[in-house]
Amino acid sequence: MRFPKFTELDKEQRAIYIGAPSNESILVMGPPGTGKTVLAFFRAAELQKRHAKDKSQSTKPFVIMYNRTLKVYTSKREDGVASGVECATMNRWVWGWYKKAKGTAPPSRPGSKSNFDTDWDAMLGPLLEQAISKPERVNWGHLIVDEGQDFPPGLYQTLSMLSGIISGPGGRPAVTVFADDNQRLDERSNSTLQQIEEALSLKKDRVYRLKKNYRNSKQIAEFARHYYVGLRSGVPDLPARVGPSKPKVVIASSFEVVRRRIADFVSARRQLDVGVLCPREPERRKIFNSLSHRLQGSGVLVQTYSYASRDAHPAENLVFDKGGSVTVLNFQSSKGLEFDAVFIIDPFVSGAGAVDVQSRMQLYVMASRARNHLELLLTNPPDDLTGFLPPEDLYEQAHE
Repeated sequence: MRFPKFTELDKEQRAIYIGAPSNESILVMGPPGTGKTVLAFFRAAELQKRHAKDKSQSTKPFVIMYNRTLKVYTSKREDGVASGVECATMNRWVWGWYKKAKGTAPPSRPGSKSNFDTDWDAMLGPLLEQAISKPERVNWGHLIVDEGQDFPPGLYQTLSMLSGIISGPGGRPAVTVFADDNQRLDERSNSTLQQIEEALSLKKDRVYRLKKNYRNSKQIAEFARHYYVGLRSGVPDLPARVGPSKPKVVIASSFEVVRRRIADFVSARRQLDVGVLCPREPERRKIFNSLSHRLQGSGVLVQTYSYASRDAHPAENLVFDKGGSVTVLNFQSSKGLEFDAVFIIDPFVSGAGAVDVQSRMQLYVMASRARNHLELLLTNPPDDLTGFLPPEDLYEQAHE
């Protein structure tokens, strides 16, 4: 992951880094590309320094992420910022935390087929008992939550109630949340900014906002903001940086067109890292297999990950920010990542398209992954394609 130096942080970021109290819970809201993940690790580094001095459990930082790919992406940064801070997905952290407190796995919601579908209501009682009798087992330190909008309200409600009971030499445990409610991908389990604020009982001066877009070119930012659904965290300020071209929308007559355009692009631009984002597993699998075959022996790295393919393609094997690489992911696994160039495959296959709030939110997130090149490849475009796209002056269209 590309990290700025401390001297490169802007006024908004420095105000949070320096001014936000390290021993209290805060919320930082901001749209895509504004540096939320960067600031999460800078805050973790500052807390790490404090913990090294006082050694209290309440000041020990721990970062939790939305998915495995984002965890791997951030863990492979080479800047040294917060290098000793532990990091895990939310599910893994909850399991470890509850097992430390109670000696058992956390309860799942009734009827759930997943061990990670946590029943927060069922967890609260046992955790409250432990917080009173053995608070050191429940004290999580200072939890830093990235992509906090994709975690359930029960998480924040539980932590808030427990923090009111637990106390120690370093103070009470706390939570720092970085979130954007315009980027919620999971319809079943998410939180609005208001829900997070209310659950953590945050005062207005403990809520911060980021607005400057450091990731996208001006053309990509203008295209992506068309899919902004109007929620509170807002859209970022348009960047001044002009990219090499407008986003492209390509009507592909066959799958071979999709494969060829991606393969030719990365072969001609070996200095770039390319992301290929697919709405569903069948498309991810097909494109990965096809590109692997076409680019075999070319020196281009073709890699993939999804939860379904985690045994064959572990997230830990992914290489990011490497020129001459193609990373094929589904939408869920691409959350929080960024690439020099992004190809989005058939984002309108659900049929709801841009008229559906969740679909708009999804495309807003995916388009915002690209730094300089964005291309939508449509093999099955909707009949009324113009109704799904921004104004025509914001993109180039082609038929192949």
